[in-house]
Amino acid sequence: MMAIVGAVMSVVGALTSLAYGNDATNVGIKQGPERTWVEESSRLVQLAGSSKADATQFQRDVLANRKQLRTLMPPGPIYFSGGSNKSPSSRQQLLSSMVVLDALLKSAAACQTAGKIVCPATLMSQLHTTLASVRSNLNAYEATLTTNATNSSGTRSHGRNP
Repeated sequence: MMAIVGAVMSVVGALTSLAYGNDATNVGIKQGPERTWVEESSRLVQLAGSSKADATQFQRDVLANRKQLRTLMPPGPIYFSGGSNKSPSSRQQLLSSMVVLDALLKSAAACQTAGKIVCPATLMSQLHTTLASVRSNLNAYEATLTTNATNSSGTRSHGRNP
């Protein structure tokens, strides 16, 4: 599978406004670059399933989404954490799932019929399943950010001595 990803900030801002009203800041949303990418990818998945997306524009959007994903990737290979269990961090899991979604979006961009994007049902199923996984990983990652912010703000962690 090939991968393409890109996020256009103005489109994502419009999607955020649609989802949360004109003033998303009133509901306390601080949208990080990962969430921005996931929201744009979600829009692309919806377009891929609509059978109405203009193929040329969809391919451009997927390419822009891929470029945005590249900015989120750390330089060099992603290594597992140094812990004894050698499990990937929540950010590493998120980035890995984002790369898979990117590959599926690129495959969707190749599903062109009469100038429209028309994806087979199996690809759409994979897109929806992978998008759900990406969202789950995003929520887990953002939860670690919230926990780290709380712990660094002076709140005592459960495992620390007074």
